[in-house]
Amino acid sequence: MIYAIIGARGGSAYRGKNLKKINRIPLLAWPINTAKKCHFDGVYFSSDDELYLDIAKQWGATVVKRPAKLATDTAPDIIWIKHLMESFDKTPDLMILLRPTTPLRDPVVVQKGIKFITHYMDSLRSVQELCEPIEKMAHLTKSFKFMGKEFEKMNAPRQGYKTAYHPNGYFEILRPLVIEKTDTLFGKNVYGYLTPKTIEIDDEEDYEMVKLLALRKGFLNGQ
Repeated sequence: MIYAIIGARGGSAYRGKNLKKINRIPLLAWPINTAKKCHFDGVYFSSDDELYLDIAKQWGATVVKRPAKLATDTAPDIIWIKHLMESFDKTPDLMILLRPTTPLRDPVVVQKGIKFITHYMDSLRSVQELCEPIEKMAHLTKSFKFMGKEFEKMNAPRQGYKTAYHPNGYFEILRPLVIEKTDTLFGKNVYGYLTPKTIEIDDEEDYEMVKLLALRKGFLNGQ
């Protein structure tokens, strides 16, 4: 049994982003549509925002009101997910987390991820290849000084380094049993699944770019 889980809090730094529309469909409805196309056994939506809950219900999700204390800027995902799990009538074998801020998903890719996960994997996270290896990245101090890097190595050809991968928001496949036993979302045996590149919407520039990509790639109905 597989449940899709979706979360959206009302107090995001990018105000109202989950209500932003792509092809006339609000962002929070896109993962609901993806889950319905994948024919999961349940689609659950968690939020502290009544408007979000109403819209998610209209689009076909089972909604659960999240307490305000679990919807702060610093609240980790595991807090609201464990709260959401308490509302389940039956515990699923898997949960697949679909974030509204990464709307452009192919349901076929999501279904392939489900088929890929095996018994020895505690969890599976979608990833995409980085354009540069991690050895060519750095932190800056508050005064914008580079920290702890050998610049000769940073400037070396990228072909000399291993390919690096970045966890994206395409999907995260979780096991409720692992969460209950370890009090962590992902457990110890975390695997990656390579997906097409995607964009997570964190600001207005991201939003405008995703709108263009939706038109270009034919995402016309919130799938």
